[in-house]
Amino acid sequence: MDWTSYHRLDDFYTYMEYLAATYPKIASVGSAGKTIEGRELRYLKISSGAANPKKFWVDGGIHAREWVAPAAAAYVMRELVENRSKYASIVSNIDFYVMPLMNPDGYEHSATRERMWRKNRNRHQNGCIGVDLNRNWGFNWGTAGISHNPCDPQIYAGAKAFSEPETQAISKFILSIKNNLKAYISFHTYGQYILIPYAFDDVSKPSDFEELKRVAVKAQSAMKAVAGETYQVGHTPTLVGAAAGGSDDWAKGTVGVKYAYTFELRPTNYRVGFALPASQLVVASQEALAGVLAVAKEL
Repeated sequence: MDWTSYHRLDDFYTYMEYLAATYPKIASVGSAGKTIEGRELRYLKISSGAANPKKFWVDGGIHAREWVAPAAAAYVMRELVENRSKYASIVSNIDFYVMPLMNPDGYEHSATRERMWRKNRNRHQNGCIGVDLNRNWGFNWGTAGISHNPCDPQIYAGAKAFSEPETQAISKFILSIKNNLKAYISFHTYGQYILIPYAFDDVSKPSDFEELKRVAVKAQSAMKAVAGETYQVGHTPTLVGAAAGGSDDWAKGTVGVKYAYTFELRPTNYRVGFALPASQLVVASQEALAGVLAVAKEL
């Protein structure tokens, strides 16, 4: 797999199978379940071989049009498997779980029909399609930055928390590995932010917010060292507005993951927005990896 062009779903899954077949001692492919259209929700487990490892979850692609996010997640997989020796001192006691595409139905629709499609592909009784999967998680669901209109093109939160097969399956799997799960990072685009929970209203923060911020600043420094780009660090509502039902809020508030963040990757400006030139995929992915490794150092 290369990072000089954008790829379709099958390319990601084929690459994951390649990693598992080529490096069977450390890499294995699993499925958390299936999407509304029957596609597998696959993840790659990268095992440290430790007896009681810490665990680190990384995902991307919950919003279909944010193509940089799955590419960056796949780059993390590549580096932690194919170039593992470079990071041995950091990852020797951490098992990574990487799901590059949390919304494969939407991603494929974005790739083939509607480039700016965001939601999943659940067809509602009134004929409208899609739920914003990052408004559907069950921690203070439905309170802010959402829509209850099934025809909303962007932020329909679903009929209820965890109404969607994707969020049901992924949340169930994460709960199954929650013992010693120390970090959760969700890749999105765009804006160049490191977002700290909670997002469900303008004021609520975890009791250890300052510790999360301290580690986020470490990630910020590491990401800037790649190519000089600054990622703003802060409370999600302050930087991008309140939005209830996000996966990072749930990871922190329900699962109790110590370090939970959303990384909004390149670019910063609306002119390019979701259509980052493929020529920037490598550096965007390197920045994402640097942030992940900086957090891993703090576990």
